[in-house]
Amino acid sequence: MKNYILRGYSLFIKMIFIIFVAKNLSILDVANYGLFNGYLALFVFLCGFEFYTYTQREIINYPDMFMSLIKGHVKLVLAIFAIFVLVFMSFWSNDLELSYEIVVLLLLVTFLELISQDIGRFLIALNKIDKSTFVFFVRSGLWPTLSLLLMVISDDFKDLFWIYSIWIFTALLSIIIGIKYLDLSMSFFKVNVPPRSWYIKGMKIAVIYILSALFIKLALSFDRVIIGKFGTKEALASYVLFIGMGMSIQSFIAATVFPFSLRDLTRSYANNNTKKFLNSVKELVFKTLSFSLIMALSLYVVSPYLLNWIDNQEYIDNINYLHYILVLAISFTFAMMSHQVIYSMRLDKEVLFVRVFLMFLSMIVAYVCKVYLPNRDIVIVVSLSLSFIFVVYMVVNTIIFFREVVCRR
Repeated sequence: MKNYILRGYSLFIKMIFIIFVAKNLSILDVANYGLFNGYLALFVFLCGFEFYTYTQREIINYPDMFMSLIKGHVKLVLAIFAIFVLVFMSFWSNDLELSYEIVVLLLLVTFLELISQDIGRFLIALNKIDKSTFVFFVRSGLWPTLSLLLMVISDDFKDLFWIYSIWIFTALLSIIIGIKYLDLSMSFFKVNVPPRSWYIKGMKIAVIYILSALFIKLALSFDRVIIGKFGTKEALASYVLFIGMGMSIQSFIAATVFPFSLRDLTRSYANNNTKKFLNSVKELVFKTLSFSLIMALSLYVVSPYLLNWIDNQEYIDNINYLHYILVLAISFTFAMMSHQVIYSMRLDKEVLFVRVFLMFLSMIVAYVCKVYLPNRDIVIVVSLSLSFIFVVYMVVNTIIFFREVVCRR
C-alpha cells in the first residue's frame, strides 16, 4: 500500500505543481516550461537508447549477475550520452528557442534523470520494490514539493531557474540513495563487464525498441512544438496545463501498476505458465481500467474549480481542451498497457512491426488533418489524432496477444 501512496503522491504533487505554476507564472513561462519538458523527454529517450529494455529483462532472468549487467549498462549509457552532448552542442543554435544557460540545465537534468530512472528499473528487476518506490519519490515527488514550499514562502522562488535547480538537486540525491539501495560493493569496480556478444545482442534489441518507441516519444514531445508553431502562446500554455493534468492518469498507472506487473508477466511467460500469465494480464487490465476511469472522472469534476482558483481567463476559456486531452490520456494509457504485455512476451520484432505501421498511419492522419481540417483548432486536431493512433495501437497489440497466447492454448 505504501508503494501506491508514495508513487501516487509523487504524481499528484506534480499535477498540483503544474496548476500552481499556471497560476503564479506568466503564460510565457508556462509555455517555456512545457517546451523544456518536451525536449527533456526526447533527450532522455535518445541518450538512454532504450537499452534498459534489454538490461532489465536480463536482470530479472539472471539476478546473480546483476552487478556485471549494471556495470555494462552504465558504461554504454555514459558513452552514448557523451556522444550525444558533443553532437548536440555542435549543431545547437538559437533556432531551438533555448538559451545557452537553459541548454546546460537541460543536459544536466537529462543525465541525472536518465541514471535515476535506470536505477529505479534495476531495483524493480531485483524485486526491491519498496526501495525503488522511495527512489522514485525522491526523483519525482520531492522536487515539486520543495518548489511549491519555497514559492509559497517567497516570491523570489517563482522562477524557472529555481525550479530547474531544485530538480537537479533532488535527481542527484535520488541517484545517491539508489546506488546505496543497489548494494553495489567495492567489487562492483572489479567485476568484469559482460562480453562483447552481450552488448551486440543488447544493441540489436535496443535498436528495435528505440525505432519502435521513436514514434511515441516524438509524438509526445513534438505535440507542444507543433501547437507552438501553428497555434498561439495561449493555446500552448493551456495545452501544457491540461496535458499535465490528463497525462497524470498514465503517469500514475505507469508508476504504480506497470512496474509491479512486469516481473510476474515476464517470468510466467518465460516458464510457460500460461494460467499464471493470463491471470496476471487480467489483473493488469482490471487495475488499468479502474484507475483510468476513476482518475478521468475525478479530473473532469474538479477541473472547473481548479481553473477558477487559478483565476486566469485564458485557461477557463479553453477548458474544452481538457475533454479531448482526457480521451487522449486514456487511449495512451491502454496502448501502453498492451505494450507492457507484448514486451513481457519478448515479441520484439512484433513490437517493431506495430510501431512502423503506426508511423505510416500517423503520416496518413497528418495528411488528412492538413487537407480536410486546415482551419480547425490545432489543440483539438492534435489531441484527437493522437487518440486515434493510440487506439489502433492497442487493437493491433491485442490481436497479437490473442494470436500468440489464447489461440495456441
